[in-house]
Amino acid sequence: MTDGKTYEGDIEFFLNEEKPHINIKDKSRTLAIYELDKIYSIVPKQNGEHISYHKNGNIYREATLKDGKLNGPMKTYSEDGKLITEVMYVDHNIEGLYKTFFPNGTVSQTETYKENILEGVYKKYSEDGFLLEEGNYVDGQLDGTTKFYYRNGKVQKEIDYSNGAAQYPYRTYDINGNLINQVYLNEPSGQETNPAEKTLTPIEKFMKEKESNTHESNE
Repeated sequence: MTDGKTYEGDIEFFLNEEKPHINIKDKSRTLAIYELDKIYSIVPKQNGEHISYHKNGNIYREATLKDGKLNGPMKTYSEDGKLITEVMYVDHNIEGLYKTFFPNGTVSQTETYKENILEGVYKKYSEDGFLLEEGNYVDGQLDGTTKFYYRNGKVQKEIDYSNGAAQYPYRTYDINGNLINQVYLNEPSGQETNPAEKTLTPIEKFMKEKESNTHESNE
Protein backbone atom coordinates (compact mmCIF):
# COMPACT_ATOMS: atom_id res chain seq x y z
CA MET A 1 0.00 0.00 0.00
CA THR A 2 1.35 3.42 -0.95
CA ASP A 3 0.25 6.96 -1.68
CA GLY A 4 2.39 7.02 -4.81
CA LYS A 5 5.34 8.72 -3.10
CA THR A 6 8.71 7.36 -1.96
CA TYR A 7 9.83 8.05 1.62
CA GLU A 8 13.34 7.77 3.01
CA GLY A 9 14.16 7.49 6.70
CA ASP A 10 13.64 5.27 9.72
CA ILE A 11 10.78 2.80 9.96
CA GLU A 12 9.42 1.82 13.36
CA PHE A 13 7.09 -1.17 13.84
CA PHE A 14 4.61 -1.30 16.73
CA LEU A 15 2.57 -4.38 17.62
CA ASN A 16 -0.13 -4.56 20.26
CA GLU A 17 -3.26 -6.55 21.04
CA GLU A 18 -5.38 -4.37 18.78
CA LYS A 19 -4.08 -3.15 15.42
CA PRO A 20 -0.41 -3.04 14.34
CA HIS A 21 0.87 0.23 12.93
CA ILE A 22 4.06 1.59 11.43
CA ASN A 23 5.70 4.99 11.78
CA ILE A 24 7.87 6.31 8.95
CA LYS A 25 10.20 9.18 9.80
CA ASP A 26 11.62 11.04 6.83
CA LYS A 27 13.49 14.30 6.53
CA SER A 28 10.43 16.54 6.57
CA ARG A 29 7.70 14.86 8.62
CA THR A 30 6.56 11.85 10.57
CA LEU A 31 3.86 9.68 9.05
CA ALA A 32 1.73 7.00 10.62
CA ILE A 33 0.25 4.04 8.75
CA TYR A 34 -2.64 2.41 10.59
CA GLU A 35 -4.03 -0.98 9.65
CA LEU A 36 -7.81 -0.78 10.06
CA ASP A 37 -10.61 -3.18 9.15
CA LYS A 38 -11.10 -1.61 5.75
CA ILE A 39 -8.94 1.49 5.60
CA TYR A 40 -5.25 2.26 5.71
CA SER A 41 -4.11 5.78 6.61
CA ILE A 42 -1.01 7.78 5.91
CA VAL A 43 -1.30 10.65 8.38
CA PRO A 44 0.98 13.61 9.02
CA LYS A 45 1.14 14.04 12.79
CA GLN A 46 0.06 17.69 13.01
CA ASN A 47 0.18 19.50 9.69
CA GLY A 48 -0.25 18.80 6.02
CA GLU A 49 -1.87 16.22 3.81
CA HIS A 50 -4.03 13.50 5.37
CA ILE A 51 -4.81 10.49 3.16
CA SER A 52 -6.78 7.36 4.05
CA TYR A 53 -7.09 4.31 1.81
CA HIS A 54 -9.54 1.52 1.17
CA LYS A 55 -8.06 -1.94 1.57
CA ASN A 56 -7.88 -2.29 -2.22
CA GLY A 57 -5.44 0.64 -2.30
CA ASN A 58 -7.82 3.27 -3.65
CA ILE A 59 -8.10 6.55 -1.78
CA TYR A 60 -10.90 6.71 0.78
CA ARG A 61 -10.38 10.22 2.15
CA GLU A 62 -8.27 13.29 1.38
CA ALA A 63 -7.98 16.09 3.94
CA THR A 64 -5.60 18.67 5.38
CA LEU A 65 -4.47 19.11 8.98
CA LYS A 66 -3.30 22.27 10.69
CA ASP A 67 -2.06 21.97 14.27
CA GLY A 68 -3.71 18.56 14.43
CA LYS A 69 -7.13 19.84 13.32
CA LEU A 70 -8.98 19.48 10.04
CA ASN A 71 -8.55 22.67 8.02
CA GLY A 72 -9.41 23.01 4.36
CA PRO A 73 -11.32 20.84 1.87
CA MET A 74 -12.03 17.18 2.56
CA LYS A 75 -13.20 14.58 0.04
CA THR A 76 -14.29 10.97 0.49
CA TYR A 77 -14.42 8.28 -2.20
CA SER A 78 -16.00 4.87 -2.74
CA GLU A 79 -13.88 1.72 -3.07
CA ASP A 80 -14.09 2.04 -6.86
CA GLY A 81 -12.81 5.63 -6.76
CA LYS A 82 -16.03 7.60 -7.12
CA LEU A 83 -16.47 10.86 -5.22
CA ILE A 84 -18.95 10.53 -2.32
CA THR A 85 -18.69 13.74 -0.30
CA GLU A 86 -17.00 17.11 -0.51
CA VAL A 87 -16.83 19.51 2.43
CA MET A 88 -14.80 22.39 3.88
CA TYR A 89 -13.38 22.40 7.42
CA VAL A 90 -12.22 25.36 9.50
CA ASP A 91 -10.61 24.57 12.86
CA HIS A 92 -12.11 21.06 12.80
CA ASN A 93 -15.64 22.41 12.16
CA ILE A 94 -17.66 21.98 8.98
CA GLU A 95 -17.99 25.41 7.38
CA GLY A 96 -19.92 26.30 4.24
CA LEU A 97 -21.24 23.89 1.63
CA TYR A 98 -21.39 20.13 2.24
CA LYS A 99 -21.99 18.12 -0.95
CA THR A 100 -22.89 14.47 -1.41
CA PHE A 101 -22.79 12.75 -4.80
CA PHE A 102 -24.50 9.94 -6.66
CA PRO A 103 -22.30 7.18 -8.16
CA ASN A 104 -22.70 8.81 -11.59
CA GLY A 105 -21.04 11.98 -10.26
CA THR A 106 -24.10 14.24 -10.09
CA VAL A 107 -24.92 16.08 -6.86
CA SER A 108 -27.31 14.26 -4.54
CA GLN A 109 -27.63 16.86 -1.80
CA THR A 110 -26.14 20.16 -0.67
CA GLU A 111 -26.25 21.53 2.87
CA THR A 112 -24.86 24.70 4.42
CA TYR A 113 -23.00 24.68 7.74
CA LYS A 114 -21.69 27.30 10.14
CA GLU A 115 -19.30 26.05 12.82
CA ASN A 116 -20.51 22.46 12.43
CA ILE A 117 -24.22 23.39 12.66
CA LEU A 118 -26.72 23.38 9.79
CA GLU A 119 -27.34 27.00 8.85
CA GLY A 120 -28.90 28.08 5.59
CA VAL A 121 -30.30 26.44 2.48
CA TYR A 122 -30.27 22.69 1.73
CA LYS A 123 -31.25 21.06 -1.55
CA LYS A 124 -31.90 17.49 -2.70
CA TYR A 125 -31.69 16.30 -6.31
CA SER A 126 -32.62 13.30 -8.42
CA GLU A 127 -29.82 11.23 -9.94
CA ASP A 128 -30.46 12.88 -13.30
CA GLY A 129 -30.18 16.39 -11.87
CA PHE A 130 -33.73 17.52 -11.10
CA LEU A 131 -34.31 19.55 -7.93
CA LEU A 132 -36.62 17.52 -5.66
CA GLU A 133 -36.60 19.37 -2.35
CA GLU A 134 -35.24 22.53 -0.76
CA GLY A 135 -35.53 24.18 2.62
CA ASN A 136 -33.71 26.27 5.18
CA TYR A 137 -32.03 25.68 8.54
CA VAL A 138 -31.50 28.18 11.35
CA ASP A 139 -29.25 27.07 14.20
CA GLY A 140 -29.64 23.41 13.24
CA GLN A 141 -33.44 23.43 12.93
CA LEU A 142 -35.74 23.69 9.94
CA ASP A 143 -37.10 27.22 9.62
CA GLY A 144 -39.07 28.76 6.79
CA THR A 145 -40.76 27.03 3.86
CA THR A 146 -39.67 23.58 2.71
CA LYS A 147 -40.65 22.87 -0.88
CA PHE A 148 -40.98 19.59 -2.79
CA TYR A 149 -40.95 19.64 -6.58
CA TYR A 150 -42.30 17.79 -9.58
CA ARG A 151 -39.73 16.97 -12.23
CA ASN A 152 -41.11 19.80 -14.39
CA GLY A 153 -39.97 22.29 -11.73
CA LYS A 154 -43.44 23.04 -10.35
CA VAL A 155 -43.97 22.94 -6.59
CA GLN A 156 -45.68 19.73 -5.44
CA LYS A 157 -45.91 20.44 -1.71
CA GLU A 158 -45.02 23.20 0.76
CA ILE A 159 -44.54 22.90 4.51
CA ASP A 160 -43.72 25.87 6.72
CA TYR A 161 -41.38 25.34 9.70
CA SER A 162 -40.60 27.42 12.78
CA ASN A 163 -37.81 26.35 15.15
CA GLY A 164 -37.96 22.82 13.73
CA ALA A 165 -41.74 22.43 14.15
CA ALA A 166 -44.05 22.08 11.15
CA GLN A 167 -46.69 24.79 10.85
CA TYR A 168 -50.12 24.22 9.36
CA PRO A 169 -51.56 24.23 6.79
CA TYR A 170 -49.54 21.99 4.47
CA ARG A 171 -50.15 22.93 0.85
CA THR A 172 -50.16 20.56 -2.12
CA TYR A 173 -50.33 21.44 -5.81
CA ASP A 174 -51.03 19.67 -9.07
CA ILE A 175 -48.37 19.26 -11.73
CA ASN A 176 -49.42 22.57 -13.33
CA GLY A 177 -48.92 24.53 -10.11
CA ASN A 178 -52.56 24.85 -9.05
CA LEU A 179 -53.35 24.57 -5.34
CA ILE A 180 -55.37 21.39 -4.79
CA ASN A 181 -55.30 20.81 -1.05
CA GLN A 182 -54.51 22.39 2.30
CA VAL A 183 -54.16 20.24 5.40
CA TYR A 184 -54.83 21.76 8.82
CA LEU A 185 -54.31 20.42 12.32
CA ASN A 186 -57.50 19.64 14.22
CA GLU A 187 -56.45 20.98 17.62
CA PRO A 188 -58.81 18.94 19.90
CA SER A 189 -57.89 15.60 18.32
CA GLY A 190 -54.44 16.50 17.11
CA GLN A 191 -55.30 14.93 13.73
CA GLU A 192 -54.63 16.38 10.31
CA THR A 193 -57.84 17.42 8.56
CA ASN A 194 -58.78 18.64 5.11
CA PRO A 195 -61.31 21.50 5.46
CA ALA A 196 -62.76 20.74 2.02
CA GLU A 197 -64.05 17.39 3.27
CA LYS A 198 -66.07 19.06 6.04
CA THR A 199 -68.43 20.63 3.49
CA LEU A 200 -69.29 17.39 1.70
CA THR A 201 -72.93 16.30 1.77
CA PRO A 202 -73.75 12.69 2.80
CA ILE A 203 -74.23 11.74 -0.86
CA GLU A 204 -70.91 13.36 -1.83
CA LYS A 205 -69.15 11.51 0.98
CA PHE A 206 -70.73 8.21 -0.16
CA MET A 207 -69.63 8.75 -3.77
CA LYS A 208 -66.13 9.77 -2.66
CA GLU A 209 -65.76 6.63 -0.51
CA LYS A 210 -67.14 4.45 -3.33
CA GLU A 211 -64.65 5.95 -5.79
CA SER A 212 -61.81 5.34 -3.35
CA ASN A 213 -62.84 1.72 -2.75
CA THR A 214 -63.15 1.08 -6.49
CA HIS A 215 -59.67 2.49 -7.06
CA GLU A 216 -58.18 0.28 -4.33
CA SER A 217 -59.85 -2.88 -5.68
CA ASN A 218 -58.51 -2.18 -9.18
CA GLU A 219 -54.98 -1.99 -7.80
